Amino acid sequence: MKQDPIFIVGTGRCGSTMFHDVLSHHGDLGWLSNIVAKKPGRPGINAMLNRTLDVPGAARVLRRVFRPSEPYVFWERYCKGFSRPYRDLFEHDVIPGNIPNIRAAFNSAIPDTKIPVAKITGWPRVRYLKEIFPGAKFVHIVRDGRAVVNSVLQAPYFDGWTGPEQWARGYLDGRQRQAWLDAGESFVVLAAIGWENRIRAFQEIRRLMPDSDYLEFR
Repeated sequence: MKQDPIFIVGTGRCGSTMFHDVLSHHGDLGWLSNIVAKKPGRPGINAMLNRTLDVPGAARVLRRVFRPSEPYVFWERYCKGFSRPYRDLFEHDVIPGNIPNIRAAFNSAIPDTKIPVAKITGWPRVRYLKEIFPGAKFVHIVRDGRAVVNSVLQAPYFDGWTGPEQWARGYLDGRQRQAWLDAGESFVVLAAIGWENRIRAFQEIRRLMPDSDYLEFR
């Protein structure tokens, strides 16, 4: 991999999947797929299939089985705890000895001739990823919080149904907990609080990141 990666980030249920899918049709970009999710220890297969998309006539057939993905199994293999942290991840959370392995695996998954693109949602993890990939750029997809909450409550993986004590959306501060209790421990309010915690983390990242490295789409 000769070019710095671009990471598409967002709170989840924010439209990032659609954005990622559209970008995947650009011939200059290489991306992580459902195949690397199934075989995280063999990232070279992902690179081979990315290259095959450039063969005339191959894309229409290949894309039936080879699709852009958010392969947390891949990230978790090289960065333990990456997939479901209860808070955002920062540079001090990176285990230095893991950096060469994750770089090598990521580089192996993307053809040298293409710009790497990966989608990661939930917490920003921007400072964590910057520690591993110093030249990385980030595109933050922002959606109206009300639409996000509505979508989250319909998602099969919403982790608020058992309460906020062990979920992956941050602690409830005193104001948030009181609002939740006042609403009868409403799941709608709880999902909104989870979104609020994550969007606050993104706002802090936006304040710290230079414009050259961070772009927001609303």
